[in-house]
Amino acid sequence: MKKPRFLPVPRLDRLGMILLTVAFLALLFTICYLGKNGVFGNNSGTDSVHWQSQRSPAYANLRGNTGGYNDVGRTRAVHLQPFDPNTADAATLLSLGLRPWQVKAIYHYRAAGGVYSRKEDFARLYGLTLKQYRQLEPYIRIAADYQPAANFVSSPARHEQHDTTMPRQTKMRTGDVVQLNHADSAELLSVPGIGSYFASAIVRYRNELGGFVSAGQLSEIQNFPARALPYIKVQPEVFRKIDINKLTLQQLKRHPYINFYQARDIVERRRTRGAFKSASELRMLHSFTDADIQRLTPYLSFEEN
Repeated sequence: MKKPRFLPVPRLDRLGMILLTVAFLALLFTICYLGKNGVFGNNSGTDSVHWQSQRSPAYANLRGNTGGYNDVGRTRAVHLQPFDPNTADAATLLSLGLRPWQVKAIYHYRAAGGVYSRKEDFARLYGLTLKQYRQLEPYIRIAADYQPAANFVSSPARHEQHDTTMPRQTKMRTGDVVQLNHADSAELLSVPGIGSYFASAIVRYRNELGGFVSAGQLSEIQNFPARALPYIKVQPEVFRKIDINKLTLQQLKRHPYINFYQARDIVERRRTRGAFKSASELRMLHSFTDADIQRLTPYLSFEEN
């Protein structure tokens, strides 16, 4: 029986096949090696160094074998506790009910030099719902080191008897009052219980609001002394209103009574349904409560574009 004869393969073809095989094996090795070391994962450059430098077990569990991020927080029990978003570790953030990819975003934000200087800054975390923010907001504690320096020109604990930043003022007697919407810092310093810190805080908050409509708004200033209230008279006056039919999202959320989510909903409602005609229409937005609408109403105007 004759042996089968094979067609000869030209030398150049054989060489080409060998080179293609070697190149394929080299490419396969490179992909496996670099993938194992996380080069093709989501963590590259400085972010990768920062992310992989963490040593806490909870932080390490955020990474999968392929360099990705497993949603290990999906079934984690929520444990609400005070936290500072500038310093909280991965274990604490996960225990608050945040997802691993949100924790990753917080770490990347901090690594890039970002600072949460106010509670409202945390509301901008990607994927955070209004319900989650309202649940976490009472537990947010921003350390003094991360707050704006302007807030600490003088300390709220330094009342008039310890205040050395301004000349000592003669305090008002029982029955005397100051007009809240027109008093300057010097007049406010004459109110018992108010030193330079609170005098500056009142003027600053009055400008942010556009005027006070009730003395009760002073309680929105942290640690405001209640003993000062009998000396304060309020003639409701709004000297600067906001037109919610014209302002941008960024402009709207600058008002103390409008947060990011509410500003976003106002802009979206304008886009889909047209201009607002009254404050009652804010009830159509789930981000507003009746209390929110009641306190905001005096500051609204409704001019159409």
